[in-house]
Amino acid sequence: MGPMSRVLSGIAPSGDFTLGNYLGALRHWVTFQDDHDAFYCVVDLHALTEPIEPAVLRANTFDAALNLLAVGLDPERCTIFAQSHVPEHPRLTWLLECIATDITHCGGPGAGQAMKIVNNMVLFQNVVALAEALALIKHAGIDPELAFEVLSKGSADSFALRNHGMKAMVKGVYPEKAFSSEYALKDIRYALRLAEEAGFFLHGADNAKETMKKAIRAGYGKEYFPVLAKVIAGRKKG
Repeated sequence: MGPMSRVLSGIAPSGDFTLGNYLGALRHWVTFQDDHDAFYCVVDLHALTEPIEPAVLRANTFDAALNLLAVGLDPERCTIFAQSHVPEHPRLTWLLECIATDITHCGGPGAGQAMKIVNNMVLFQNVVALAEALALIKHAGIDPELAFEVLSKGSADSFALRNHGMKAMVKGVYPEKAFSSEYALKDIRYALRLAEEAGFFLHGADNAKETMKKAIRAGYGKEYFPVLAKVIAGRKKG
């Protein structure tokens, strides 16, 4: 049996945990303890983006750690830590601040996490569309590299096309230590949970979820998630 995939997630000590925190993330963290090399942290340094009394931050950080234990995280099966206790985090922040171009404040607590989920949801659906396009392109006898280059010059252009499409799907390169199908499935489920809380259904996201599940059943769970192109093309690992 090979090494387990590693997962790192964090939650800000912004006050009491909500039902959305539990349904969208925490209950999944509990299940990941058994089949992932799991690291979970209280991102107390992230809470410094707004003014807060040091004593309140310390209390919130302690409460957040207790809540993580209460939902079922087990220090014997995963690693739980406070972000500020790892000096490499602020050092990395300094490096990122030296190279970052834009930092956008999206709103109150949870807004950044929601935007990450939405961003990945849109990306996954774009990759499914590219996989379908690739299948049609090959059926039509058109060179895939040429076809994607043409798409990049028109209204179909996107980050997904230039990165996932041209660098992975056209070349058939899906490394196992990249963003895997299993991890992508986790993120798309977060989006569907948020939609369920809001009272509506995301047909495109659900289609992406089902395609990822097919990729995992076909043996591509550990590979870079654009490998779902093989499933759409009707290929199984073997």
